[in-house]
Amino acid sequence: MPKRFTDTGLWQKEWFLKYTMKQKLLLRFLYDNCDNAGVYDPNYSLLRVYIGEEVTESDIISLNTNKEKVRKLPNGKFYLMQFIKFQQGNFLNPKNNAHKQIIQLLKENGITLEKALNDENEELLSPLLAPSLSLIHISEPTRH
Repeated sequence: MPKRFTDTGLWQKEWFLKYTMKQKLLLRFLYDNCDNAGVYDPNYSLLRVYIGEEVTESDIISLNTNKEKVRKLPNGKFYLMQFIKFQQGNFLNPKNNAHKQIIQLLKENGITLEKALNDENEELLSPLLAPSLSLIHISEPTRH
C-alpha cells in the first residue's frame, strides 16, 4: 500500500473551501487512489460507493474551478497536476528506482517528459540540469 504526503493546510485554502462536499471528497479520493505518477484510471462504480453518490467525468473536470488541477488524457485516464512535484519534490532522478517507476508510468500514459505540463502550461520536467547527477528538475509550483 503506497503512503502519500498530504497537505494538512488543504482544508484552510480558499479555493478548497469553495468546493462542494462532493468535490472535496472526490479530490481527496483521487489523490489517495492515483498511481505514483498522479494518474487515475476512473472506476465510476467504485467512486459512487466511496463518494456516496453518482460521480461522472464532468464531476472530475469540475475540480478545475480556479486552475487546472486535473487533466483528462487521451486514454481516458486523469492526470493530477502538481502531484509528482508535491510527492517527490523538485527533482526526479532516473537512476532512483522509485523515480524510474514514475517516469515509466508517465510514458505508459502518453505523458512524455517533454510534454508533461504543469498548471501554468510550462514544462513540468525540464532538460537535465546536472548531467553528472542525472537529475531532472521540476519547476517551482505556484503558491496560492
